[in-house]
Amino acid sequence: MNGQHELAGLQRWLFERVLDAAPADAEAAAALVVSGHLPATDRVEVYRHGYAARLVECLEDDYPALQHALGAGPFEALCRSFIQGHPPPSPSLNYYGAPLAQFIAARPERWSQPASELAQLEWALVEAIHAEEGERLDSAALGRLSPEDWSRARLVPSPTLRLLGTRHAVADHYQAFQEGSVASEHWPSPGESAVAVCRREADVWRVRIPTALTPLLSSLISGTAFCAHLTISYTRSMRISMMRRVPISSAGSAASAAANPESNAGTASLTLRLPNPAPISTVEMVAFGMTRPTI
Repeated sequence: MNGQHELAGLQRWLFERVLDAAPADAEAAAALVVSGHLPATDRVEVYRHGYAARLVECLEDDYPALQHALGAGPFEALCRSFIQGHPPPSPSLNYYGAPLAQFIAARPERWSQPASELAQLEWALVEAIHAEEGERLDSAALGRLSPEDWSRARLVPSPTLRLLGTRHAVADHYQAFQEGSVASEHWPSPGESAVAVCRREADVWRVRIPTALTPLLSSLISGTAFCAHLTISYTRSMRISMMRRVPISSAGSAASAAANPESNAGTASLTLRLPNPAPISTVEMVAFGMTRPTI
């Protein structure tokens, strides 16, 4: 190895060769890399291919439904295109795939929007797995609030909670993927959709939310006083399907809700009738994924 090159310069050269789309120049590699049992260029190639293969593997793990929808070959090509412009920002790869949905949304292909929305849902599941669970909502603590406290009480969302609004039925598509009932290279169908994601211990819940209720949950998550929403009487029922992601083979319970949102009202409340035993309390479902009240 040429002694005139400092360590930092050598590291920079190797990193640039690892990121290159083409193999390293043979003459430059021979001047900087000891050949040993392999030619210098082949030794650099081990790192170049290994680097991309490991990052593709991470993205495959985080986005299995997207890989199924695109097909294995096109998905790998998408990943390698993403990797070229997105070197890992930290030694941990837990959050490496975070920008993928935004990257896909900017692409010109006709499938970019449903693919981006499917990626958003899958990344919400990843974030729910890695986030701290936080406190559990204590119904007894709510019972101790005075009427004056209720007028200004706000609910603190769980760090694992994510609420997504999409223009394609990604929650239905993901469930079909989990059940093995959706063909490869098939995309979510068009249609307004909303889904909440939240983790309880080892279970990650995906809850399809009626679109009429998304303003309520969004407002609660943003910190609007809880009592401000308790203004509408409900006269018709809606159903919220609940599915567990972990373990994949187990199915969650279902909850029934009664609702009658008025088009000119900016708020909506929610009354739920849960099966017995209920998987989570009624109050938790009213503000799904909330942890505690704050005054």
